Amino acid sequence: GIIFGSALLLIQIYPENYKNPLRWLIVYACGGLAISIISISDSAVFVIAMIPMALFQFYNAVKHRRRSLYLTTAVSIILAALLCLTPFYRIIYGMIQLVMEQSGAYTLAHCVPLMTGNELNIEITKGIFWLFVRFSWLLVGGVAIFLMLTRKRASLKDNIYWLGYAAIAITTIIMIQRAGGRIDLSSSSRILWASLVYTAILLPFMVSPLLNNCLQRLAFMITWGFIIGLTGQQVEKCSLALSTPITPILQPEYTVDGKAVGFPELGSNFAIAKNHLEYLQHNKHIIDSILTPQETYLDMTHNSTGYAYFQRRPPLRYVSYNYIVSDKQAKRAVDTLRKNPVTLVLIKGRSVDFHEGLLPLRSYWLYRYLMDEYRPFQDIYGQIWMIRRGEEQRLKNLPELKPDSLDNIELLNQSFKDLTIDAYPKCWGNSFERLLPRLRPVMDLSHYIKPESNIIRLKNNEFETSGGAVLSIVPPHNVDSDFLYIEFDIPVWGYWFKINWTDNLAENRQTHIEFWGGGSQFLIPLYSAPGWVKNSHYKIFILTLPKEYQGKFNINRLELFKRQ
Repeated sequence: GIIFGSALLLIQIYPENYKNPLRWLIVYACGGLAISIISISDSAVFVIAMIPMALFQFYNAVKHRRRSLYLTTAVSIILAALLCLTPFYRIIYGMIQLVMEQSGAYTLAHCVPLMTGNELNIEITKGIFWLFVRFSWLLVGGVAIFLMLTRKRASLKDNIYWLGYAAIAITTIIMIQRAGGRIDLSSSSRILWASLVYTAILLPFMVSPLLNNCLQRLAFMITWGFIIGLTGQQVEKCSLALSTPITPILQPEYTVDGKAVGFPELGSNFAIAKNHLEYLQHNKHIIDSILTPQETYLDMTHNSTGYAYFQRRPPLRYVSYNYIVSDKQAKRAVDTLRKNPVTLVLIKGRSVDFHEGLLPLRSYWLYRYLMDEYRPFQDIYGQIWMIRRGEEQRLKNLPELKPDSLDNIELLNQSFKDLTIDAYPKCWGNSFERLLPRLRPVMDLSHYIKPESNIIRLKNNEFETSGGAVLSIVPPHNVDSDFLYIEFDIPVWGYWFKINWTDNLAENRQTHIEFWGGGSQFLIPLYSAPGWVKNSHYKIFILTLPKEYQGKFNINRLELFKRQ
């Protein structure tokens, strides 16, 4: 998206294009719409940044080509009206709605570590230099602002470049939220890719008028060499590609006739992994056994192609919950399912893994709806499903139903619970003041803390530990809550933090949540564990601090919250 946006910007700044304001506006409108459809989240940044140029060109068109402008406007209105008779307007509206509703996902959570030792083991991604590379898009924006303030505007070309600098400065400011607020823990993040494109494409454009032809070429070569070197070990990859023997394959090893295997839409000679074909056949059999041909199911595994394979319409606008992140989106999805409920939900199969968290952390309201309205079961092939309450009789004639699997909470743990929730409690704890309006206080637990092992109480809620301290929190009665907020007077250093709770029905289930230390405020999403949501019995907390955390500390605040 950033590359498409940069290309449109450079095309529109080209002097020959800029001389004809009407043509410029047409290219801006059509090109901006096209690149936004391809990638609205990133390309739209450049479309917005070029609005000042568009207004200036509109002024030129009114001044010099008024008649042609009116004619073009009339034709555009007619075309827009015709498009409104098609689903096109709903597509555009849905894209704008997606950007507006997801924007909050990049502004609420802060203080995510840029790099972690476990994730990054390549020397080139460590140290201050790499941080400078990651944020070099800000430097490019600074250069644009500097040139805006210092460059003289004596000719048309100078004016065009000045407007180009302004557009780059605007994209930098907008990109702070889009890239700087993005939660990426990997070595190549949205921040990095923004910097690479800005440095490789936009920076040479800005400095080229200040240099002669030879220096321009040299600057481009140095810049591109620098960027190519940073994006990976290209020399090694090129050598590997050249040394790898080329073996022509006349026909894939395993091909099938789609019609013969139950999927005619695949064609007559389709290459597919054997285990994946078996997975599709098993799921199709389960779905066809439970549902009528007119009914559909809900896929919570990100395998949206299943709707096409099984010839079932998607019940929601977004076929992957990875895109249902804001409260508005999740509540609208729940409303859609309440109006048109589905009988069957696939919650664990050949899932496409995302690092942004499983369903509880990604889309809370959709998660709670499924937990309240559906019951889990498992088939003999290993897939985990949920059946809508009141529709359980449909399972009676399903021989593939695994015995005694209906309502087994362990199936929910396997499908919805992250083994560890990493830095979420710390990040949300650092954003606690901003998140507080979305939370409702339930109970203050600071008076119910009891030291258990490797810890002594000095006074009130001041303690001293030699490492690996264990505290119990014994509330007077059971309460319905989603979060546990803990605030220490000094940061809790160490890798693993652990919260356990009692569960009279636990048996062999995991009744704990693990997460990272490294902060003084932690907002722990207890609801992310299905066992916590399903267990209505009296709960006692066991808090285990990291072994590295030693010395005196004070618990300033310990409180349960409910999401509003």
